[in-house]
Amino acid sequence: VYLWANNSDHYVNYENTGSKGFEVEFKLREGWSSINFGYSFYLANRSNEVPDYNVEGIETIYGAFPNHKISFNSNFKIANNLFVSPSILFYSERYTYFFDENWNPILQKFQPTYIANLFIEYRNLLINNLDLAIGVYDITNQKYCFINAYKAGIEPIYQPGREFSAKIRYNFNF
Repeated sequence: VYLWANNSDHYVNYENTGSKGFEVEFKLREGWSSINFGYSFYLANRSNEVPDYNVEGIETIYGAFPNHKISFNSNFKIANNLFVSPSILFYSERYTYFFDENWNPILQKFQPTYIANLFIEYRNLLINNLDLAIGVYDITNQKYCFINAYKAGIEPIYQPGREFSAKIRYNFNF
């Protein structure tokens, strides 16, 4: 664990931490599509010996980690050489700590987040193996942020939000 205390940074190694939970994944592949659906659930381990990971008042969760995650990724062939690929990620609430001006930790809750993406790809554009793809990340402009898992006084790192993308790819088939 990386920590900042007394105007200096340092690392601490602890003996034991962990979690318990499960993951379920469903995959379907057909000639016209592929669909992946996943669900993950976890609970913090009660024998955790890393106090900086704990979220005060909530024994079932560690800082920065959601108890629930749902993912949906897909690719559909909608016409000859034309594919649409929607995807969605869901994260349940997450927690981290900020510090006030006196370095007292303040618990901050981050609401559940949905991130939706959509891409359209045209394969073999004009010539074989030349593909064109356009899309958008984070359609609803959620600006997902990466938060610290423990009390280190590190501010969240926000993604830029909605992004548009275009790419041209050529496959040399070596």
